Amino acid sequence: MKDRLRHRGPDDEGVFIEGSVALGHSRLSIIDLKCGKQPMTDRRGFVIVYNGEIYNYKSIRNDLESMGEVFETNSDTEVILKSFIVWGKGCLSRFNGMFAFCVFNKMEQSFFLARDRLGIKPLLYTKMKGGFAFSSEIPSILACRSVSRKVNLEHIPFYLAHLYFPGEKTAYRDIQKLRPGHYLYYKNDRIITQCYWSLEEKMCPQKAVPIVKLRDELEDLVEDAVKIRMVSDVPIGAFLSGGIDSGIVTSHLARLHHDKVKTFSLGFSGDILYDETPLASKVAKRYDTEHHAV
Repeated sequence: MKDRLRHRGPDDEGVFIEGSVALGHSRLSIIDLKCGKQPMTDRRGFVIVYNGEIYNYKSIRNDLESMGEVFETNSDTEVILKSFIVWGKGCLSRFNGMFAFCVFNKMEQSFFLARDRLGIKPLLYTKMKGGFAFSSEIPSILACRSVSRKVNLEHIPFYLAHLYFPGEKTAYRDIQKLRPGHYLYYKNDRIITQCYWSLEEKMCPQKAVPIVKLRDELEDLVEDAVKIRMVSDVPIGAFLSGGIDSGIVTSHLARLHHDKVKTFSLGFSGDILYDETPLASKVAKRYDTEHHAV
């Protein structure tokens, strides 16, 4: 299962095995290249595997240290692990980032899995006879021989019409997606899923606000979003499609980054309708980026 995920994490890999529990991880190293290895274990009997990035992990770490927690690494992985130990599922409301993680509790022989609010990071799972498996991708789960490969024929028409499977459904009948903004608890061969954040609940009607104020607020939010994503122990860059969104991100990145920003574009030769590389080149020239077009 781990080897099927090597393309997601080519820098490092690790395995934790204890009794009937096995956790594997393939890592793409972004923060704390030397000490952020996974699976990561806490001496109190908790083990984590995690995919993603928590942008406000430093402020959460400060809070935990003020409560007496001692850290052995500089990674956001350890911050998630200790946050769960201290606050339980309440830790999810503190995370600003994209994530899919699992914490194994050795004492309870239980598993807690969670996915970020909008589902940026994938998390799939399956319940099989006498067991439970999860991963970031379906091919990894299918590497487990106990998993049924029966196709989800009922939802194929929906997929052909909309190019995605609804809710927790996938192409396979017995493999489910953990929904965005949900967590999963597994113990004694029983699965419980629960929503912890919903976009619909945030979209309540508000009184009219002047467009100028909304514009300034949006500008501040975008700048903050770009700034917190610049935390990295490796070089950073931006994907530049030539559209409005990536152009705005590049403009903020060029202003906030102390070095020349690297930008990357993909084009399709002979495809005038969808080839945005000329537009991307204009944006790159305006913000004087180190541009790479393929």
